[in-house]
Amino acid sequence: MNGFRGWLRPQDLGRLEKVAVRVIVPLALLASLVIAALLSVPHKLPGAALGSRWVLYGLWTLTIFYGFLLLFLPLVRALRGQLPSELSLQGPRYEEAAATTSDALQELREELLDHKALVTALAESLEEAVTRIAAIEDAQSSGHPPEGRSA
Repeated sequence: MNGFRGWLRPQDLGRLEKVAVRVIVPLALLASLVIAALLSVPHKLPGAALGSRWVLYGLWTLTIFYGFLLLFLPLVRALRGQLPSELSLQGPRYEEAAATTSDALQELREELLDHKALVTALAESLEEAVTRIAAIEDAQSSGHPPEGRSA
């Protein structure tokens, strides 16, 4: 049995996920602020605080919030059945991103070939038009009608 997924339609899941993310992320930021404010400040501030306890609170808030996001966002995608294939300092990498990229590149190659064929056809049409124009100009300069036409 799929748990709560059994009684929700797929479009409801997407909407529920968006609402949850829009509510949980600001709440996490607020919680980070509260937690950072509750932490005890050492007598000698670390160098990163630049001598200000407010900077230290800000650094703690950012660290806690970023740590939450680092855990929360892969969890949200895992609930959709998407697990990261790699975790690095640049963030998680998902397989479908690579598949989507290769699909997009293939589509671009096909479009490029279509455009190349179109440009080739236009170049041939232009060359034919230039040849016809040259024939008309030659005929007018010599006083004879162009080939295939009578005066």
